[in-house]
Amino acid sequence: MSMNAYFRRMSYGTIHKILSSPEWLPRVIFTECDKTTLDIDKSWHIIHYLLCGSAQTTDELISEVILGGRPISADDLGCGPARYFEPLKVALIADELAPIDAKQLMRHYSVGKFSRAGIYGKCSDAVDDISFISCNFDSLKAFYITAAHNKEGIITVII
Repeated sequence: MSMNAYFRRMSYGTIHKILSSPEWLPRVIFTECDKTTLDIDKSWHIIHYLLCGSAQTTDELISEVILGGRPISADDLGCGPARYFEPLKVALIADELAPIDAKQLMRHYSVGKFSRAGIYGKCSDAVDDISFISCNFDSLKAFYITAAHNKEGIITVII
């Protein structure tokens, strides 16, 4: 079984409806992918580590990009509950991500460090693996920036 990270942009009004009726969450998460969804596959933990230097969350805002947000309910969907970010928090995170360049971030890519830290996901020094992580970071960054521009919230889940 693999754990993939999924993100969905939506209005805060829609998020508020889900908070009122969490039974709607599976319909929101497990609908067809479109421009409001992002799947960064199993790269989530590696990207998190590259951003904040820790396998766990830290006190820094950048640590919330993947593992942050407020729980929608107490239901564990695989790697904890689904979580959400209000539009203001999305904008703050987008501002943190904006100056980070994928090439610069990937300079910290180290299979040895990932292994010692207990990072989830297959990784190697192969060009394809490095490119996969880099592309997923670029997509995640663009996703947050678009959501901030549109004044949207984000729901995230790792399942």
